[in-house]
Amino acid sequence: MKILIATHNFPNTPDESNDAGTFIKHFADELTVQGHSVHVLCPDYNQPTKSFHPINITRFKWPGGDKKLGELSLWSPFNLVSIFAFIMNARRALRRLCKSTHFDCIIACWIFPAGAFIYKDAISYHIPYAVWALGRDVWMFESKKFTHKLFRKITGNAMKVYADGYILADDVKRLGKIHECRFLPSLRVLPKSGLPKVTLERKKKHFLFIGRWHKNKGPDILIEAIHQISKKRLVKMHFHIWGGGPMEEHLRAMIDYYHISDYVTLYSYADSKIAAAWLNACDALIIPSRIESIPVIFSDALQSGLPIIATPVGDMKRLLTEYTVGVLAHETTAPALKKAIETFNTMSTITFRRGIRKANALFNMTTTVQRFITDITTGISYE
Repeated sequence: MKILIATHNFPNTPDESNDAGTFIKHFADELTVQGHSVHVLCPDYNQPTKSFHPINITRFKWPGGDKKLGELSLWSPFNLVSIFAFIMNARRALRRLCKSTHFDCIIACWIFPAGAFIYKDAISYHIPYAVWALGRDVWMFESKKFTHKLFRKITGNAMKVYADGYILADDVKRLGKIHECRFLPSLRVLPKSGLPKVTLERKKKHFLFIGRWHKNKGPDILIEAIHQISKKRLVKMHFHIWGGGPMEEHLRAMIDYYHISDYVTLYSYADSKIAAAWLNACDALIIPSRIESIPVIFSDALQSGLPIIATPVGDMKRLLTEYTVGVLAHETTAPALKKAIETFNTMSTITFRRGIRKANALFNMTTTVQRFITDITTGISYE
């Protein structure tokens, strides 16, 4: 099949690995591995680029320079001109591609802006298209009632509609007034070579957090939970917290105030190689979020065979209950997370192996692409 991926976020070079564009690149790679011809339509962010052979890339101009569309406040009057120019330039580039190449399918990653700039021309050129939703798509459209009609046009005319979370899929169906939106995970393929060496004290249990230091991600809940663990137990543990973000000063103040610096280490941003190395080295990943769908680090942990301790928010409750990949806190509080950590320490990791293997079969790039291709080739409409 000849597949066109339309997106506002694709890496400039094959070794970039710092945002959702990485997933799209890995998705495109796997499509080519499975024998499909892939073309990507994306903006030129005025940065040096390299070849992605055998993937074909068409980059269109936009007036925002090196600032990505996702970095703009979409409803700011000052940005509306740039956003309009983005969509018009994307549509012109799309029409040129559709005239020169017969595509079997277009997939928009994500509903906005890609879905917004492909749906009319996909219909005009009689090319079936699919759209993939992230949480920000629903949040953005739902918060502005005047955009609901556009959301429904994009999803209602699509051959297939996907979301990267179970709860999110229900939200897309509700907002789009469509019959079906399928769960399809967004994930990345972790590197296996060139990883930094991680040396840890093996007499201790090592717990890992990787995520933005933002209130929604709950790193303060984790620090509070660590403080509540008795010193007798805490001396046998160490917590490695990677990320960076707006809560850094607050987290450091908490660690100093609670006198737990011997048991907690803060690190800066973790790229994919650092993440892979630490996931391989630690005993469990902790996801202490207040608000969550399915973070990429969840599937990262499954790839590494690492058990997960999580708060019961978003899809975490369903996934940890259904697949037994770790320990689920009974509520999103520090005492509940502390109890979950202590419960994990009493269990053998063998308990989670079967569940991790089963979940990893779903959160797997090969499986994700196979499911997508099967859906597209059946061509079943939602009408």
